[in-house]
Amino acid sequence: MNLTLAGMVELRGSIRACSLHDRGTGKGGALLGLVEDVFLRPLSALLLIQSSLVGLGLWVPLLLSPSLALVGLLALLFMAALDRFLVHAEMSSLTIEFRANGLLAALVSYWVLGPIGLSAVALTLATGTAVLVALYLVFLGKSLHPEQGLPVTVWPYCIVAAIILTLFSGMGSHPAEYFGWPDMAYQDWADLPAAFLYGLGVFVFSPSVLSGAVIAILIALWSPVMFLTGLIGWMSGALFSIAIISIGAPVDWVPASYNSFLAGMALGAVFVVPGLHGLVTASFAGMLAALLAAFLQIQTNHSGVSYLPIPFIITLYSGLATMTGMGLVGRDWGALALWARPETARISFDWLESRWGSKKNQLLSVPVHGPVEITQGMDGPLTHRGRWRHAIDFEKPRTNLGTNAENRPSIWGAEVYSPVEGKVVSVQNGVPDNPIGTVNYGENWGNHVIIQSDKTPHVAVCHLMAGSVAVQPGQRVSFDTVLGKVGNSGRSAVPHLHLQQQSGPKLGTPTKPFRLANYFEVDMSDGRYRRWLASGLPSERQVIAAASQNPVIHDLVTGMLPGRGLWTINRGAMSGSSKAGSLVVTTRFTEDGLFRMEDRDGDYFEAELDIDAFRIVSVSCDRRGPIAALATAMSTIPYAAFPGIEWDDALYLPVSLKTRSLRDMMIPLLGAPLTHVSSRLETLSSDLGASIVSTYRHSDDGPAYTSRLHISPKRGPVYLSWDGEQGETVVELVSFEIHAG
Repeated sequence: MNLTLAGMVELRGSIRACSLHDRGTGKGGALLGLVEDVFLRPLSALLLIQSSLVGLGLWVPLLLSPSLALVGLLALLFMAALDRFLVHAEMSSLTIEFRANGLLAALVSYWVLGPIGLSAVALTLATGTAVLVALYLVFLGKSLHPEQGLPVTVWPYCIVAAIILTLFSGMGSHPAEYFGWPDMAYQDWADLPAAFLYGLGVFVFSPSVLSGAVIAILIALWSPVMFLTGLIGWMSGALFSIAIISIGAPVDWVPASYNSFLAGMALGAVFVVPGLHGLVTASFAGMLAALLAAFLQIQTNHSGVSYLPIPFIITLYSGLATMTGMGLVGRDWGALALWARPETARISFDWLESRWGSKKNQLLSVPVHGPVEITQGMDGPLTHRGRWRHAIDFEKPRTNLGTNAENRPSIWGAEVYSPVEGKVVSVQNGVPDNPIGTVNYGENWGNHVIIQSDKTPHVAVCHLMAGSVAVQPGQRVSFDTVLGKVGNSGRSAVPHLHLQQQSGPKLGTPTKPFRLANYFEVDMSDGRYRRWLASGLPSERQVIAAASQNPVIHDLVTGMLPGRGLWTINRGAMSGSSKAGSLVVTTRFTEDGLFRMEDRDGDYFEAELDIDAFRIVSVSCDRRGPIAALATAMSTIPYAAFPGIEWDDALYLPVSLKTRSLRDMMIPLLGAPLTHVSSRLETLSSDLGASIVSTYRHSDDGPAYTSRLHISPKRGPVYLSWDGEQGETVVELVSFEIHAG
């Protein structure tokens, strides 16, 4: 039974953010969480950030206008009460998008209607109505935009604000005078810093140097690359605005300039995986937002509508759609929302890519058992060309290589298993098999099965034996489902199996890139399985074999019990000048099923017990400590391993959690410095456990270190020695108390 790939695509999104702390538990932690969710995170979301500290800082600009701050506070309380009612009625909860848009709707309602002298009751009703309309529009937006669609952001607020500003046109064409804004006129280059700060403050209805400075500092502290791409966007927009003014365009660009900042930040760092390309994207986004802002001002005669974040929304949506169409970014905005810190997003992306390859490549299981040779790979010289270049042909490997008796056994009749989980779309079962050496060009693909994968792309297996297809259209298939047998039908001169991923359900549509998952590389000289790969793209003439579980190693690593262990630490043990210490480590399973090892200082790592391997997905510790050493030695342990098998992996180990170096700040632009690990299973016994020897480097050109790990039944890791950055160290488990939880 080939249970090789279930949930494998989910694994590609499983690497969690490397957090610095966990929210507290108990009543105090619950109260803190409530305050963050109700009063702080909705404010930070306005800046495309999810941080309670940034949300707390944003109350400073609001408090410059106490009445405005009070309205915001009451609106957030109202939405909290409404959320409690909806949850009690088992309806949808008000997530951060709802609260952020409702907050802005309340602020703009009071901001516009407050000066016209409405009674307190009328003003309260109008503000409450604005909040409810904004919430309704968010509900509508989330129904129109599924989870993998465009982000909602603040367009619901823009609609509410546009309605209010249109109905109550007392602002006329002079909003600055109406609201008592300071003079933001640009005169020369020396005014640019003040214009920048004033512009940032407009977004939160507080145009002042202090407000802008607070916002700029908060963003820079949260993510330097967000501030950098935002600043590039703003500068690009400012220069464009100054240029069109110089040729006679009547544009008041400073109050709307925050659109360029937000657009540059969003398209340069937030809603895409950041990189050096983001700097160029931010510049273009800032200029486009400035162009749209100028057009809106002129078309509306400088009404209040022209100062809303409408240019930002249009730039964001059009930019994401364009970049997706060009293949520069995939529909992964849901993975980056709710607006993860770009540094963390880049780390996760690089870490996942190092394990699974490009995000564009879906993982497929090897569809036949036993050793097989790739007789034609992607961009193969015969038929895998052009629009059909992403395909692989499998045959039995040659034997007696280099001798007169060299031979290739036939793969005819081998059972073919589903390479994905999904639903059968179509089958062909009646094409006769060809005599050896002849080809049926009239029915190119021969007998085949096309499957709609659960992860969207279609997969086809072709040249099956006539009458062997064992599935029907509409049938659900899994990795242990037999689809049919290898034959020689269609454009096939010798029996082989053709595997491809394609963009649509019909044969002949363009193929799509893919990688194979959970397989062994086979040494053709002696037939031994040498290396296990979680994913890869084997080359032509390479021999591989689908991996299957080794019950001994599987039971060992999945049977580690929760508990508390006392470890001894002996630094310099192998050099003769040792320094002893101790370490208490708690092992437990988290609420979402992750295996977690944590010491008393809060350093920890978390791992998933996946279908193919034990795999580290989150690390929070300095890379020089024992928890980091354990994480490195246990980064991945395949269930298919047996003594002598080797494998590679990578993980992210921060140099320090307390300080951030210049290299850390450059991660979004230059990539994450990953630790690359090569491991080998030395010994394995159901009674004594397993020994794993690993070699690892923290950088491509850095020194290589070696570790030796022993895993004992039930207790898990019990011994680790390594020669790391702090010299030779040995940690050993001396006592272990099993916990029931």
